[in-house]
Amino acid sequence: MAEPARTQQILGNLQARLQEITVANGYRTDAGADVRLEESREPAEAPRITLYSGQRVRPQDARTRGEREFTLIVEARIPVALDSVYSLARSIDEDIEQALDQYLPQPLALPLDFEESLTLDRPDGLAEVVVQQMYTTRYRR
Repeated sequence: MAEPARTQQILGNLQARLQEITVANGYRTDAGADVRLEESREPAEAPRITLYSGQRVRPQDARTRGEREFTLIVEARIPVALDSVYSLARSIDEDIEQALDQYLPQPLALPLDFEESLTLDRPDGLAEVVVQQMYTTRYRR
């Protein structure tokens, strides 16, 4: 059987890192309690982090034919029913960046580069505040 796609391996590695976000591990929140690689349609009852694949391109400055740049999105959904939801959203935003900013050996990929962070206030009328961060990394096929 063939091994999983490189991008899937990268996402799995990041999922494991984000699951370490707990107060016991020195973070501000316990947002790592629910980290997924697939979107869920059910409303979040507690903070939930989901990892999404973005685009995959051959960079202009690629050194080899097989070099790829991979964009990924980390999305945290925080139910508005929780106390101090915006303060919690800012703390989770910082926790995610802190967890992913540390050196993280990737499966044959470079460390992540932080691109941007957005806070969406109740998108599409949902009863959640959403924090999205975008990262890029490079790997060779």
